[in-house]
Amino acid sequence: MKRWRFMTPAWLCAGTAWFAIAGCNGGGGQDVAPPVAPSVTTLTPSSVAAGTGAFTLTVHGSNFLSASAVHWNGAALTTTYVGSSQLTALAPASLVASAGEASITVTNSTTATGTSNAVSFTVSAPPTAPAIASLAPAGVPAGASAFTLVVTGSGFHQASVVAWNNVARVTTYLGPTQLSILVAQSDVAVAAVVSVTVDNPAAEGGASAPVSFTIGPAIASSAYIRSSAAYSSYSGANSSLWRVVLLDVLAGSSIYVVGTWPNFSSNYPSMQVSDGMNAYTLLGRYDDPVRFNLGIQGTQSVGHWYARDVPAGSYTINLAPTPGTFEDFVGLVAFEVAGVTSSPLDGAILRFDAHIAPGTDALDVTLTSSNPRGILIALVVDDVDGTAPTAPLAGSDARDAGALWDFLRNGNSSSRAEFQVFGVPGAHSVHFSPQEAGIELPNYMTVAAFFDASGSAVTSRASGSTIPGPPAN
Repeated sequence: MKRWRFMTPAWLCAGTAWFAIAGCNGGGGQDVAPPVAPSVTTLTPSSVAAGTGAFTLTVHGSNFLSASAVHWNGAALTTTYVGSSQLTALAPASLVASAGEASITVTNSTTATGTSNAVSFTVSAPPTAPAIASLAPAGVPAGASAFTLVVTGSGFHQASVVAWNNVARVTTYLGPTQLSILVAQSDVAVAAVVSVTVDNPAAEGGASAPVSFTIGPAIASSAYIRSSAAYSSYSGANSSLWRVVLLDVLAGSSIYVVGTWPNFSSNYPSMQVSDGMNAYTLLGRYDDPVRFNLGIQGTQSVGHWYARDVPAGSYTINLAPTPGTFEDFVGLVAFEVAGVTSSPLDGAILRFDAHIAPGTDALDVTLTSSNPRGILIALVVDDVDGTAPTAPLAGSDARDAGALWDFLRNGNSSSRAEFQVFGVPGAHSVHFSPQEAGIELPNYMTVAAFFDASGSAVTSRASGSTIPGPPAN
């Protein structure tokens, strides 16, 4: 190694320099080692999110001096000497305003040999705040029962918390797009507009924008199911027995009818509901010759109809097939819906779910109402099976309209109806828990209709009610 030789003045021995001086206590010329460059090993922190603001950067390494300076992309930062292996520097907010990479170095002098290696510092994109897309239900009337509020959106995490009017609630994480909380009856006792937010830890995006949940006025006059009748049979060809009887129907009510029938012929039979008095409108029909094929020749069909603003009286409602067809496992149910408007229908749906696995608990039907009051009636029909869907979930606003249609004649009904009364417009859902017991043709049809009650008059509930509605106000 080449060494330099020079005379060391006494004043230099008393100070500190970037070079090593041997023999300061002696005299004469000295042998001095060349300067040693600083070395950077790690940074604390090694990254921050864009927009974090000013922060202190700690640089770990070796060969640091009191005159060392930390550089950010070549620009010197205000540096504090902690020791030969550690420096701190203040990074202003302007350096981390946007995402990118920065090169961090340490210099001990202006010469090339006084500059360290470069270590990368990451300015990451800021975390995305959670966002709420929808609430289910979107609102309830004042005085509604306790219910489960499902929040759908994006950016949800295990640590996400739903806040109801800025108060954090016990939250169930259903996945990155869904959370739920239990809303108590006391939370919706009076009409109000409630703010719902999703709060993530600051490092995961913070709070979402608020979404409004409407607690509407208490329903003074609402739609409800006043009575129902159901029929099922192995009734054979062209049966005149495919009928149900509704007694003591109130004037102004609507009648909602759902029928299902396997077809063992090569053609789809026409079906038309009639009661000799009222005109029924077909809302939808589904015929499936493949997934519902029972292994013989034929198909499975389902349809629903309604008649509006019927006169008072009793009605025998018939589901008549096309002559020449052979039907079996026929089911028919009719509901008297009281307290609805003369033009009540606000929405209808008919959906088919094929090959549902045993134990499935995921049959939901959702309809959107544009009117402020109404009733959602939904049925799930399990083709030729020995188990019925279970009753509505505890805590929901759904009411059980009953198990229907014992297709196998083994004491186990294979369909169920639910209904809900609402006092606000928006999306309304009914959730079914089929809990399929076996693998025999595990397919389902879901039918639903939403009847408007926004302009309905008060109707008596005292006469012949077989399915309980909400308390009269």
